[in-house]
Amino acid sequence: MEKLKLSLVLFAIFASSYGKNDINFVPPQPHPNSSTKPPITTTHAPNTTTHAPNTTTHAPNTTTLAPNTTTIAPNTTTAAPNTTTMAPNTTTLAPNTTTAAPITTTMAPNTTTVAPITTPSPAPKPVPDPSMGNWSVNYENTNHSCLGVDMAGQLEFLEANHTMKLNLPPNATANGMCSNESDSLVLHWGNNNMKMDFRRMNTSKYELGLIKVVLVNLTLPGQAPKNYTLVHNTTEFSTPLSNSYKCAKVQTLNLTEENKNDTIAYLHVSHVQFQAFRNATGHTFDSAIDCDGSVTNDVVPIVVGCVLAALVVMVLVAYLIGRRRCQARGYLSMFADTKSESDYIPMKNISCFK
Repeated sequence: MEKLKLSLVLFAIFASSYGKNDINFVPPQPHPNSSTKPPITTTHAPNTTTHAPNTTTHAPNTTTLAPNTTTIAPNTTTAAPNTTTMAPNTTTLAPNTTTAAPITTTMAPNTTTVAPITTPSPAPKPVPDPSMGNWSVNYENTNHSCLGVDMAGQLEFLEANHTMKLNLPPNATANGMCSNESDSLVLHWGNNNMKMDFRRMNTSKYELGLIKVVLVNLTLPGQAPKNYTLVHNTTEFSTPLSNSYKCAKVQTLNLTEENKNDTIAYLHVSHVQFQAFRNATGHTFDSAIDCDGSVTNDVVPIVVGCVLAALVVMVLVAYLIGRRRCQARGYLSMFADTKSESDYIPMKNISCFK
């Protein structure tokens, strides 16, 4: 029965392919027990190459294939089922028990100290030269003055390595006192004042005996405001009575704090002319003793002495030379033939100087 069914199948196949020129190839069917592989999904990049059209004309194929009479025996091989069982993967990875030590690196503190930026204080403005003021002190209830002072003054402070200058205002107001033993002048500007005390030394001279300066709330560089009382208690500018004192150059007087010995300031005075113990109307002065004229110049006496000494030496030398030449050495006889030294008749007792 099996053979009959196989014959009928073969006959049907032969009949269907009879009379045809081409043989249809039936692809083999996969074995029912064969492993099914996944399709290859390789994706190729599209071919963008464009070929020229093929214009070759082939002749028609007139070959007639003989009918295929090969009978394929049925595949009776039965594949044994795949009973291979994969053992489960029982490998257990040991847990990672390695504990990383904590990083305990401690950054050293930055001990670098950045120097503070100190902006230099601007340089102080230069102080102009002081102007000269004119002041007088009158006898009480009169228009006659006992003291007249012309002066340009400047205070210079040297404290805490700083220098500060203050000019005496030429328009400072003045008052004072007149007496037989002392005349005083007091200048006022703001809350500040300066006193100049002139004292009679004897019946022929007077001099400046005291300078006292009081400054209120003065602020020196780098210090808090402070009141200062400065004094100069050394006699200066000795002058004959009935004369004034005059000095155009700058003169410096040191100032110390009251009851102390350290100099903290200077008083620079210039264009000075003053006269005390007088009785005059108006701001006038008697003949002046100039500070430059009162200083003896030693150059002129030295020069004069040198010239006189040179003249004395020159006269002495001339005298000695003349004396030697004037000494009578003798005379020459008129009858000498050779005029040699032996022909001279000596006259040793005759001289030019008697």
